[in-house]
Amino acid sequence: MEHPLHVDPEAVRERLTVAIAQYEEVISQLRAAPPALPIDAVGSGFPDSGRALAEALEGMQSLNVQFLENRVDGWRQVMRLMDTVEQADGVHASGLGLL
Repeated sequence: MEHPLHVDPEAVRERLTVAIAQYEEVISQLRAAPPALPIDAVGSGFPDSGRALAEALEGMQSLNVQFLENRVDGWRQVMRLMDTVEQADGVHASGLGLL
């Protein structure tokens, strides 16, 4: 059974705009509040372990920011695709005398 593909570019753009704004807010919050773990947090006799743990937390936060930025970039690509879909739809509708 065949089903026609229906895409509402404006609805997609609206949802992506909201999602992008939310992710950008989280990115901003993460950058504004990096993890702060004192080196002696695991005990005064374990500075190397404290330093390693602090670096691991910073690395995790950096990866989280990268993940969110990549997601935002992907969503922006989808928004550009919606522009292309809408333009192609307009061209084809015009050719059929529907506009």
